[in-house]
Amino acid sequence: MSSAAPSAPLPRETGPETCLPPTNLEAERAVLCSVLWDGEALERIASRLAPGDFYRTPHRHVYEAMLSLRLRGEPVLVPSTVTELRTRGLLERVGGADYLADLLGAVDTPAHIVYFAELVRRSAVARRALQLLDDVRRAAYENGSELLALLESGRDGLSALLAEPGDQGGERHWRSFSEISSVAAAAPREWLIPELLPLKGTVLIVGPPKLAGKSTFLWALVGAAQRGGVFLDAELPETRAVIMTEESDHDLADKIERFDLTEAPGLVLSRAAVTALPEFSQAVSDAVAQAQAVAARIIVIDTMAFWMNLADNAENDAGAMTRALRPLQAAADAGHLVLIVHHTGKVPGQEGGYRARGSSALPGGVDSTFEMRGGKGNQRGLCIQTRYAGLQELTVELVEGDDEPPTYRLIGQTADLAVADAVHQILKFIGSVRPAWPTTDEIKSAVTARHDVLGAALRSLVADGRLVRIGKGRRGSPHRFAAPGTPPPEEAQSCDAPSHAVLGSELDSHSQPFPSVPGSASSGGQIPFPDSRPSMKAGPGMESQHSTAPEPDLPDSKPGGRGPWDCPRCGYVASADWKARGCGACRDRWESES
Repeated sequence: MSSAAPSAPLPRETGPETCLPPTNLEAERAVLCSVLWDGEALERIASRLAPGDFYRTPHRHVYEAMLSLRLRGEPVLVPSTVTELRTRGLLERVGGADYLADLLGAVDTPAHIVYFAELVRRSAVARRALQLLDDVRRAAYENGSELLALLESGRDGLSALLAEPGDQGGERHWRSFSEISSVAAAAPREWLIPELLPLKGTVLIVGPPKLAGKSTFLWALVGAAQRGGVFLDAELPETRAVIMTEESDHDLADKIERFDLTEAPGLVLSRAAVTALPEFSQAVSDAVAQAQAVAARIIVIDTMAFWMNLADNAENDAGAMTRALRPLQAAADAGHLVLIVHHTGKVPGQEGGYRARGSSALPGGVDSTFEMRGGKGNQRGLCIQTRYAGLQELTVELVEGDDEPPTYRLIGQTADLAVADAVHQILKFIGSVRPAWPTTDEIKSAVTARHDVLGAALRSLVADGRLVRIGKGRRGSPHRFAAPGTPPPEEAQSCDAPSHAVLGSELDSHSQPFPSVPGSASSGGQIPFPDSRPSMKAGPGMESQHSTAPEPDLPDSKPGGRGPWDCPRCGYVASADWKARGCGACRDRWESES
């Protein structure tokens, strides 16, 4: 069957009538052949190539049938494509089943489908541009009233030429919830690192220039992936990478040697190898084509600002950043993990990926953000925000062995590590401070920790029984802390049992049993303090406990009296609900006097 393109003459003013518009029929056949060889290859180009990009109508019909099969989750094979075309009544119009069989001879492998799709796309854009310019020129020659309207619409037309292929036309298939669930279940998400790095997604890595270690983190990740090694305590599946970088060749050579990548099969496009920066979408398309050629799953853009080559302040334009993300999202849809390196801005108060310089459309449009923060020595803070696991703040450390290339290991959650460090400082301070029972403010002045971290550390120590707390936490009765068994301060010697209340989270006393009362039958009549310490007056059914010290001077108010009194030992207010409040000594005192 002849594959000659039908005549489509341009106007007389532009040249001879036999002049054909830009076409690449061989590339169109190669795309369709690649899909027939491997139906999964369609996933690499579905978001990049629309049916309207094909010049020949039969090619357009075949591609539309393939897309319909894909959207329904059916395999794209020669028999299924023939059936779909027959159902649409288009089989004979494309040349029958024999024509599809003839397409199978266009290429020997589907490996270069992205390259052929880009050739088809370029020809389609050229045809649309010529048509737009021809319409404007016609109106200019005729000097008609349509010229201004065409010039206005011409701006929209030029924007449409730069739009994503999927926006140019083709079918729209509305699907049910169950259909989408079935498609997702049939192709489970693949992970490089579970819940952190998908093998099909976009990840933004941000941090201050030269300080946070973005480049080292990135190359350590790439090196571990190339070897199938360990990174952040996870064993990575072996996969290759292609890297677009602004670094010099000398810096790259140092990293290649340091991370043992000399013999690795990945590819690099460096600043020195580019005579003029290409259009960003074209650069990403080339990276995808190279990744397909070497079977790489990781694409690195380092840095985005360098390769985008935007005009001044364009980074702050949400529309510009959204358009820049489209080719990156298309690369992810084609089955790649796209790692985008960017710098943080100067706006205070932002967290995670939203500290990225420029418009928030950038962090908002990616699947995950990794914010690198400086730390002590080889340690770094890593604030991760993902669609999969929410917000995590981790502390990681670069480790270098004698026989293994450098990699990052996970130390733990940053908050947990901060609390553990504060606990260590608190115990060290309380063990050395004199006099004992320091207040919260005194501890705060001696411990280097944020207020919330200090509070969490004190709550943990009290809950675990490693510290005892007294006081009500207000003016005149501050919270004080000491190790269990520490003699209470002079002003708190009216009760014999220390408080185990938790800082900032009062226990629900109505659901808690009273602790045993010193000197009561339940405690075996043993008083845990020396004889010189004061003791409580014996209650009903209890033997009197004798002491050389006088009985403490407690207020005389009783339950039901004119007002409550405060227990100076445990800090609770004894009142009409005294059975549900106070330490055991409070209860015995009130029982004995009621």
